Amino acid sequence: MDVRDVAKVHWLALSEEAMSGKRWLAVSEPFGHNQIFAFLRKEYPERPIPEDFEAGEVDRQKFDNSATTQMIGEWIGLEQSIRDSIESFKKKGLL
Repeated sequence: MDVRDVAKVHWLALSEEAMSGKRWLAVSEPFGHNQIFAFLRKEYPERPIPEDFEAGEVDRQKFDNSATTQMIGEWIGLEQSIRDSIESFKKKGLL
């Protein structure tokens, strides 16, 4: 889950009456490390990215985040979150 979505959930929980006094599931979508590796290999082919591994498959847990999604709107997707993080790291000279 993107940190900006975490902030949005927290802000709404503090500021919106409809969200107060309840617990909200702040989970955007299941993912696995192999998805991250595949995206990084595609976007940054010049970088050494680890090979896929057996335990890196998509998490199979089921969850219902529909109430939270209804409150915050659209989630920032995994690929966009990774892309934005990398750009932020580059601007700070960390990559």
